[in-house]
Amino acid sequence: MHKPSLLLALAAGIPASGALSQAGSIGANNAELRIEHVYVVAGAPAPGDQMVQAARIDVLEGVEKSLRQAASLGQSLEHLAGVRVLDTGNNAGIPVIRGLTGNRIRVLSNSIGVDYQQYGIRHNVNVDPFLSDRIEIVRGAASLLYGSDAIGGVIDVHGINLGQSSSGNREQDFAARYDYASNNGQQDFSVRGISAGERFTIGGGFAVRSGDNITTPDSATAFESGDRNGPAYTGELPFTDFDQSNGQLGLAWHGNNATTTLRYSQWN
Repeated sequence: MHKPSLLLALAAGIPASGALSQAGSIGANNAELRIEHVYVVAGAPAPGDQMVQAARIDVLEGVEKSLRQAASLGQSLEHLAGVRVLDTGNNAGIPVIRGLTGNRIRVLSNSIGVDYQQYGIRHNVNVDPFLSDRIEIVRGAASLLYGSDAIGGVIDVHGINLGQSSSGNREQDFAARYDYASNNGQQDFSVRGISAGERFTIGGGFAVRSGDNITTPDSATAFESGDRNGPAYTGELPFTDFDQSNGQLGLAWHGNNATTTLRYSQWN
């Protein structure tokens, strides 16, 4: 509270929690208030550089990312606190951060903004979690540094790491993944690799996914039974099938004082 507001509260006889204690008897015409402690709270609207202020950031990488990643970005992140997914089938999964989604969530690919028709729930985010090295999620007020359309949060998907070899010798790393889902016959096959040297690094990968319509047990729908908690649709769910093919290729040249990177990504 500012000092004028605090003085006004004292004059009106309104006790503040932790700041005032009452002493003596209080009668109809006689009241005594004794100030035991006065707490001064001071704050600054911008105590330093905005880019180095504390922010609520989660990072998904390494083994945990390999276990959590799915066909969609939203499904890959829904285990995080405050993050949910708005999905239509196994393919389309839009992330929801603290109840906000669509044009309130900013998705970046290597720190570059991506537009993915976020106004429709059937449009997936056109970045592939498998073809990435790490995923950063920014929540809270710090997300506004990325623009007014990031009021709900920011998700930055960093592509395959194109770093240089730490030993001075050329190093290779490869990974492959296969997934199968029985309820829609979905098959996912993904592979990626990197060859890193002291000066020149090349990396890339591709992911191919295909699935039929999702099938659910046949039962009475909410419209048929009158139970509002019942399912809206049962049996084979139309328009939940998909075919997806994604690829990425990156080149990097590491000089003495700078690194030049060229990266190409395609999402179908």
